[in-house]
Amino acid sequence: MLLEVLDVLLGYAENGASLIRLDAIPYLWKELGTSCAHLPQTHELIKLMRDVYDAVAPHVLLLTETNVPHHENVSYFGARGDEAQMIYNFSLAPLILWSPPSRQ
Repeated sequence: MLLEVLDVLLGYAENGASLIRLDAIPYLWKELGTSCAHLPQTHELIKLMRDVYDAVAPHVLLLTETNVPHHENVSYFGARGDEAQMIYNFSLAPLILWSPPSRQ
């Protein structure tokens, strides 16, 4: 399954993608008896995806999408910046849209 996923991801790069959004990434790995959120295996898979892209399509950036507090969201950059190059909390857009205008 992992090889199939990597093949699909590389297919996007071959067809001109420069940004890959990994949707709902905290729940990538499932393990009984856990919340399945933010498991170490998820971070290892993101590192693997990054390594693959860095090796064969370094122009492609990984963007992880989450709906979690900031300190959990930034964990998807990796401890050494070795996971996603960009992170995104999908609640940001509606918050900006519905926030009152600043009064300066």
